[in-house]
Amino acid sequence: MLATASSSAASAEAELARGFGYELCKCTIPPTAMLTVGFAGGSPVYECPKCGLNTAVLQSGYTGAREHVRFTPESGHWPSALNVSK
Repeated sequence: MLATASSSAASAEAELARGFGYELCKCTIPPTAMLTVGFAGGSPVYECPKCGLNTAVLQSGYTGAREHVRFTPESGHWPSALNVSK
């Protein structure tokens, strides 16, 4: 019963994330919502919090991780919407 409820909640979370436009990683079933962690070539880079796969690797055709600007307070590229001070 608890396993079924947990599975249903995870499925609902994945559908909600998809509805909000999040990229989904298929490392697990149901899929995991990926987080925006930076930019590469003007496009956002998404990363899976579970397996660590990021779209910079996918965009490079699996030939090695493409360089991307990662969101960190120290990099100066932190999204201003988060209002985090150094």
